[in-house]
Amino acid sequence: MRRFLHRVRGELTAFLSRRDPAELFALLVLTSFSLFLVRALAGGANTFISVFHLHGTDLFMDFFNSIRDASRGAGAYTDRYVMYPPMANLLLWLASRLFPQEYLDTPGKYAGTWHYYPGAILAFLCLFAGVFLAFALVLLREPYSRKKRRALTVAVLFSLPFVFLYERGNTVFLALIFLVIFVQNYDSESKVAREAGLLSLAFAASLKLYPAIFGAVLLTDKRYKEAGRCVIYGILLLVLPSFVFGGPVSILWSMKDALSYSGSTSLPFLKALAGYGVTEETATLFLRCFYAFVFLFFAVSSLFPRRRFVTFAFGACCCMMLPSIFSAYNWALFLPALLLFFRQEKLRGLNIVYFCLMTLPFCLFIEKAYQDNIIIGAIVVLSLLCAGESVAGAVRDLRRGKHPENREEKSV
Repeated sequence: MRRFLHRVRGELTAFLSRRDPAELFALLVLTSFSLFLVRALAGGANTFISVFHLHGTDLFMDFFNSIRDASRGAGAYTDRYVMYPPMANLLLWLASRLFPQEYLDTPGKYAGTWHYYPGAILAFLCLFAGVFLAFALVLLREPYSRKKRRALTVAVLFSLPFVFLYERGNTVFLALIFLVIFVQNYDSESKVAREAGLLSLAFAASLKLYPAIFGAVLLTDKRYKEAGRCVIYGILLLVLPSFVFGGPVSILWSMKDALSYSGSTSLPFLKALAGYGVTEETATLFLRCFYAFVFLFFAVSSLFPRRRFVTFAFGACCCMMLPSIFSAYNWALFLPALLLFFRQEKLRGLNIVYFCLMTLPFCLFIEKAYQDNIIIGAIVVLSLLCAGESVAGAVRDLRRGKHPENREEKSV
């Protein structure tokens, strides 16, 4: 027994001394998921379902609602007021061909009756299995040993944001695949692979729009030509599918519906301010000015040097500040930042704080009612850290501009 304990202590000491964030992430997530599974087995179905949206009374409805809407063709925008861009609706329309027509024709209030249609369940399982396998294969391309790749892949796919995504069936899961491909090919020596990465980013943005914010990394690294090509790809992937739904006007419809939905999701915040005597008009104006400032600051700060993972983390923070995007499952948007952090950083100094804040929500297998406050706190602190590093990078760059001899000495 003493030998066993001594061996365990030695292995644990060696593990911690490596300060490998990927290994620690895998350990934390898999431990959290295992504890949650034990707790769910002990507490039953109510315990298991408590971590999800509306206590499991709205299961899979991001997917099934979207499938029924997209099956209407152009009516998805004119009749169902869908906020998904045309590319996402095109893929969902194609997928709807696998679903029983009698389910697709059900009135809106019967959307949740999908479990009465075995064909709908089978179609969902096949599509989900395909996307899940694709994501696993992409993650297995990470530049680590085989054992480490497998552990990291399993940890990501069984973290809270991804388990939550399975329940929602949201198309952000598909967009994340292409975001990871963009990150993996960003520094490739192959021009073809780098161009595939740009196309992947553009495709991710054509599915959900807000992944376009991660293109800011091209500005930070002064890859302006590539940024220009990525914008062209994005416009083409946004416009071309729109002709299936009535032309480019469908893009405007989707944006209008997205703004309307975003406004409705802001109501809790507006009501909270109303309790302090702030009128709805004043609160709405404050929110709009705040968002404008945040995104303007992010855009300007992207022109100055900072660590690459910080750009991705800051971009994810900006997205999560929007009420229509804020959710536990959308914390998966921090995955590109984490993957870069795993490759380029060690757990020391301020990096420990970054790691803890980005990792915590991946391990957050607690009741839904308590998830949001923790996530809000993580976003606030992460945003301040990223903003601080951005300002520091801007100051360093401006000082070098005033003293060009410093830059020459550094290059020598």
